[in-house]
Amino acid sequence: MDGGSRVEQDGTLTPDAGLTESQLQVQEMYAELSIRAGAWPAAEMQARAVLSRKPDSVTALFCLGVALAAQHNPAEAEPYLRRVVELDPTHYDALYNLGQLYIDREEYEKAAEQFRKALEMSPDNHPALYKTGVALEKAGKREEAIAAYKEAVRTAPNPGQVFQYTGMDFEEKAKEALERLGAAG
Repeated sequence: MDGGSRVEQDGTLTPDAGLTESQLQVQEMYAELSIRAGAWPAAEMQARAVLSRKPDSVTALFCLGVALAAQHNPAEAEPYLRRVVELDPTHYDALYNLGQLYIDREEYEKAAEQFRKALEMSPDNHPALYKTGVALEKAGKREEAIAAYKEAVRTAPNPGQVFQYTGMDFEEKAKEALERLGAAG
């Protein structure tokens, strides 16, 4: 197999012992590209190969956490994402993904905490503001949820849906939440 690993007859991945730093960087890049393509098993395979030689690779740890979560394995994903945050407390994407993982597990206080940490790095981040509102609403913190939803509307990347936008835009969902909470207008 290309990239410094080989697949054994039993299907397990074995990293070749002689990988150079540049080869490991290529595998990290393949893991990132696999995440972007939604190729979760490929991302997992590449990340595991890197981690077998470079256990504190923030890139590989993050890719593995995301790939595992996307494959409906949040219990296994969480320690990888938490390790990313230990190594890099400013890793916005790991904090965001931890928040989403906690929402999925209905741990809303933990989710809100992770989104708030992410917002410390990017205070006007529209998706994080919306997800903060979701977590707070589900945690029963109505007023805080309303404030987060209002900020999500304020920071919408495509106000009023006036142009073609392919990124994450939660403006309509935030407006619906405000209406549901009796805070629209």
